Amino acid sequence: MKKVFLKITLGVVLVCILFVGFLYVNNDIGVASTNLEADIRSSQKIKDDWTVEGNVSGTMAAYISYPQDMSDHTFSVYVNRPGLSFGYFFRGGGSLSGVEREIVEFTVEEYKERAFISMNQ
Repeated sequence: MKKVFLKITLGVVLVCILFVGFLYVNNDIGVASTNLEADIRSSQKIKDDWTVEGNVSGTMAAYISYPQDMSDHTFSVYVNRPGLSFGYFFRGGGSLSGVEREIVEFTVEEYKERAFISMNQ
């Protein structure tokens, strides 16, 4: 009886570990804050010679990417969902008119934080 219980318990634990591992590999439980730049470069197709600058808080991460001559830009906003998440999820990105000359505010519904994005020219 004890051997059967031990085998069942071990099987359940193994299935749980495999399930969490699968979610982690597919970024279904979020991107770690240390991996955000790599995720931005791959998902937004940012070139290696572009600068990626940003800030991360407990609930939101905002980044702007631009070449050295500041002739173009791409922004990326991630949120850290409440509940079962171990990282940040992409919420929005692209280009915003006005970023080259002024500060643009980006808000995410249901979140109280705001991201202010600017090229500071």
